[in-house]
Amino acid sequence: MPKLLETVDLVTNFYTYEGVVCALNGISLTIEHGVTFGLVGESGCGKSVLVRSLMRIIQEPGRIDGGRILFYPERDADPVDLVQQSDDYLCGLRGNQISMIFQEPNAALNPIMSVGNQIAESFLIHRRKELDRDGSTTSSVIPTRSKSRLHKEALRRVVSLLEQLGIANPKEIVHRFPHELSGGMKQRIVIAIALACRPMLLIADEATSNLDVTIQAQILQLLLELKKTQISSVLLITHDLGIVAETCQRVGVMYAGNLCEVADVRELFSNPRHPYTQALLAAVPKFSQEGQLKSIDGNVPNLVIPPPGCRFHPRCAQAKPACRQRFPADTHLGNNHTVACYLYTDQSRASAP
Repeated sequence: MPKLLETVDLVTNFYTYEGVVCALNGISLTIEHGVTFGLVGESGCGKSVLVRSLMRIIQEPGRIDGGRILFYPERDADPVDLVQQSDDYLCGLRGNQISMIFQEPNAALNPIMSVGNQIAESFLIHRRKELDRDGSTTSSVIPTRSKSRLHKEALRRVVSLLEQLGIANPKEIVHRFPHELSGGMKQRIVIAIALACRPMLLIADEATSNLDVTIQAQILQLLLELKKTQISSVLLITHDLGIVAETCQRVGVMYAGNLCEVADVRELFSNPRHPYTQALLAAVPKFSQEGQLKSIDGNVPNLVIPPPGCRFHPRCAQAKPACRQRFPADTHLGNNHTVACYLYTDQSRASAP
């Protein structure tokens, strides 16, 4: 399948009083058209920093210090490096071709605006020419009468979108404020904002983490159904490996700012290669399990002073001398499976005691 988004050696650092936090240490991944890509890992491993880097919304003291973010808006055209693009270009991209569902809907929604107006903003910013049916508006300065007409058309589209999302009484909901809605309904509103312009890539950053299990299942089913008709690809950030197993085709495993392993979902769950991935899957409770639950020994490293070499080696029972010296390059194992580990390189075997 053709590529939609690709990162090449992406580096993001945070410059704090304690030192430089190496949040992303040369991330390279590819998201293809029509694929739901899951990204998993412990808290603090860099998942949210990665997606915010993709959207170019890293705030001070953070900064993208290296690498490329290649976006393919046309399948047969050359990619656009988002790292090199201006703020104006990125404003036209965000919420239009690439959208994001943020982790906390209460923080994502404006408490003093009706939810209808918040969704309508996407249409007014990115679909103004479509809203202006007679084509009379050509400049960025819109007369008051035209603005009113455009706003009514935007709200009509908002009602239609909420109906597609299965929200009851959408004509009433558009006039409500966030505090008048339940947690599940607010999450649907955030999804509606992200989907308004039918993005090519939808990024869902822990979109269901604060919802109860029933609402979580409804939101995930909604995303799966919408992907078939409105979205090209989904990048799903989650801690829940069960969600990944049910919804994703590809999955990447992150640890301490590095991408350890990338594979098809069935391949990764049936044949995990990286020691961290193996430990992560072993820590998932099972119905048939007896005795003490398994955990990963040690702690996530301090990224101001990360360990040399592979950042997982202080917690890895299979660590080799090379693991302590330099970070391993990606090794392609076949079956579209890639792992960054010296256990699968000739160098590891040569240096083994």
